[in-house]
Amino acid sequence: MTNVSFTREEINQLVQESGGHPQRLMQLCHQTYAQYLEDLQ
Repeated sequence: MTNVSFTREEINQLVQESGGHPQRLMQLCHQTYAQYLEDLQ
């Protein structure tokens, strides 16, 4: 478990960047999550 949570603004940006494509949205979320984990270390 981590304390990572996305803000409403981040979610809106991710959905917009993905163009509504589920696979692209998952990739973008994964990248954002990985960046959060790096920043926590």
